Amino acid sequence: PATPLIADFDSGSDQASYGMGWHAFDDKSRGGNSTTSQRVVAEGADHSKGALEVSGDVGTAIQYPFVGTAFLPNGKPTPDFSQQGLMNYSSRHTLRFFARGDGHDYTVAISGPELGAIPAMYGFNAGADWQEIIVPLAELGNLDLERVKAISIGTMAPGPFRFQIDDVRID
Repeated sequence: PATPLIADFDSGSDQASYGMGWHAFDDKSRGGNSTTSQRVVAEGADHSKGALEVSGDVGTAIQYPFVGTAFLPNGKPTPDFSQQGLMNYSSRHTLRFFARGDGHDYTVAISGPELGAIPAMYGFNAGADWQEIIVPLAELGNLDLERVKAISIGTMAPGPFRFQIDDVRID
């Protein structure tokens, strides 16, 4: 992509500057019982106009639940993501965004061509105040930056959760 900005949510939408935008996801397709939703809220990081709030409840029906929001950088919006393509981020070094939330730990998961494979992961804590999260892409194991299918932010911890993200960029 020509721009490092993925999304700043200032327009009031969860759409991104390219790709298929941000989509709330749960684990029901894998037999889970988690719930999640997302909405754009006012007053993002550094007094911006908006941020994306993701909330829900992580269930215990499956061994490895993971729920939250995902950015799909390339493809056509089909219900099963069968037309989802790959994005080449090999010239990029960091994923950056601002986050705040309920004080729980969250995970950035970057998936390659096989969505069922274990993604590259980076953990962070979303406290009450906005903080910049910087994910050093070169330090993540098993990540092929030439073939990225999805960038997800979510949690595996059972129980209710709530976090906000803003000004997401990959540079």
